[in-house]
Amino acid sequence: MLIILESKITANEIAQILDVSSRTSEKHIQKLREAHLIKRIGCKEDVWQIVKQQKTT
Repeated sequence: MLIILESKITANEIAQILDVSSRTSEKHIQKLREAHLIKRIGCKEDVWQIVKQQKTT
């Protein structure tokens, strides 16, 4: 996950790296936020924080 590698990454930067629209990356980020897997912390220089990592089997 790009957020693990770069906690200050933006939706636009994610979109460029993955070659998708910024809206697509925003939708996926919103789904992760709604699932309480990530959250944005800070005020001036926000960073992403991983709340819970899913177990892989």
